[in-house]
This record gives sequence, structure tokens and C-alpha cells, in this order.
Amino acid sequence: MPDAVSPDHDFASRYANFLCAAHRSFPAARTRLPRPWELTEHRSSRKPWRPVLDAALRQSPRPDGVILEFGVFKGDSIRRLARRKPHSVIHGFDSFRGFPDDARKDWSQDFSLPSLPVVPANVTLHAGFFEDTVPPFIAQWDEAPPPIALVHIDCDIFSSTHTVLSALGPHLRTDDIIVFDELMNYTEFATNEFLALYLMLDRLGLDFEWAVAWGKAYPLVESEGRMLDVAFDGYRAAGYFQNQAIRLCKRRSGGHFDASLAPQPLIDRLSRDLASPVLLSALGMAPAAALKSRGREGGERRFRPAARR
Repeated sequence: MPDAVSPDHDFASRYANFLCAAHRSFPAARTRLPRPWELTEHRSSRKPWRPVLDAALRQSPRPDGVILEFGVFKGDSIRRLARRKPHSVIHGFDSFRGFPDDARKDWSQDFSLPSLPVVPANVTLHAGFFEDTVPPFIAQWDEAPPPIALVHIDCDIFSSTHTVLSALGPHLRTDDIIVFDELMNYTEFATNEFLALYLMLDRLGLDFEWAVAWGKAYPLVESEGRMLDVAFDGYRAAGYFQNQAIRLCKRRSGGHFDASLAPQPLIDRLSRDLASPVLLSALGMAPAAALKSRGREGGERRFRPAARR
């Protein structure tokens, strides 16, 4: 289990300011709330995972390095990576048994597979929960980690992403590219992949720049953290896409940790969200037995709070 973090009010304030700065630095940041007619202006709710993945791969400063994907599911994205980089070594990690039992009713979809997906010869699959497969794999690197061409995070939930980035983070370099499948622009984004990214950056003294910024960033400051009451495809129909790519950089180059942009209602909202029993368990802070931080397959679900189901 990665190191525990105390989600107190000061932590919520620092994290809220980081989020607001990250959204403001997005190349197509919005500075006003969407109008009702804009929620369908794009008339497409498909996730642009192919162009984002391709664009990120082209920007890699180490194009001959290893490619790592966390969340494989049926193998669509890892097969695309293998076609684009047929001579690269590619590793894919997934439980192939579906979501972990983390007590969240909004993650009840069954994404288990009867068998491992068929992948090209340059791809090695690692079946099992992330906490059981990722640390032993990385431990083989010792003091000489290989150059990394690309990291693709399709973990979705915070606990799995936190496990991966806690193990992988110390071996990442500035300029490394990470693609997140569901980083932003959905109702619960602040307590999932983005939170795991923040904790890794904070721990390592790093920051990030946007490498591939697709669509628009939701106006987090102007909305005071009030997100739209729609599912993933509703955000995408308005031009707010979840999958984006970042480039790691030195802390002084990013500027996201120095901002003071967060409105108080957003800080208060994050304080409540970060204190939820499920998230505390994922952080290893609940008095009950800690929930395992497990891998899951790639693939998307319509993520809404259980009360709205």
C-alpha cells in the first residue's frame, strides 16, 4: 500500500489551487460556464482516444524506449501502440477480472474477460491486480530503469492509479509523456486519476505541462467546482474530453503549485469529497481493513454517483 496522506483542509486547499491552475493553463481553457445549447454543440460523444494516443506517442523524447500501459481490457489501445511501434517493447498490466471490490456502487459494471486478449508479439501482458504485478516488475530495473517512451494510464479509479504512480514515479524523468484516459472533465475527476497525479508530483517535487490538450477544460474556477449533472458523453458532447496527455517537468517550470486561484466553495467541496470513507480506505486511513488497490481493465463506464442511478 502506498504511503498514506491526510486529506485535511490544508491539503484540500493546496490541491484545489493546483487543480485550478492546471485547468487555467489548459490551451483551450474556458472562462465561463457552458450555455445550455453548447452541451450538444459537437454532436459527438465519442472519446478521441486514438488521436490523443497517436499525438502523445509522436511527442515522446525517447521514441525507442519501453511503452507501459496500465488498463488493457480487450487490447484495443495496446494493439494500436504495437502497430505504431512494432520494434518497441510494450508491457500491458491488467487484472482481466474487472473492477476491484472497493465498495463503490457506481463501479459495479462487469469488465472481466474469459481469456487474455490477443496481442502482437512485441507485447507482454501481466495479469493480476496492480499491487501484485507492478512493484515486482519495476523492482527488476534496480538502479538502471530503461528509457520510457510512453506511459498510458487507463486505471480510472484513484486507488489503482495511486498504486501505479507510487511504484513507477521514482523511475520517471522530466519530459516523460503520460496519457491519462480519464484525467478531467467529468463530475468525479478530482478524486480519481487527477488526485493520484497530484500526489505523485507533490512527492517527487515535479510538475507537468500539457502535451496533448484535446477539446476544452471545464471552467473550474468560475463554476466554483460545481460540475455538470451529465455523464461522460454529455461532457464530450460539449467539447470537454476526459483523455489528455501530460509531460513531466521541473517544479519551477510548471507553475501549478504556486497558484492561489481556488474559490472557497471548491475547497470546501474537496474537503468533503476527500473525507469519504471509500477514499480514506484507498488512502490507507480507514479504521477498517484497508481495501486492496487493484488493477482493472481499460474501457469506459458511465460514471455517475450511485444516488443518481
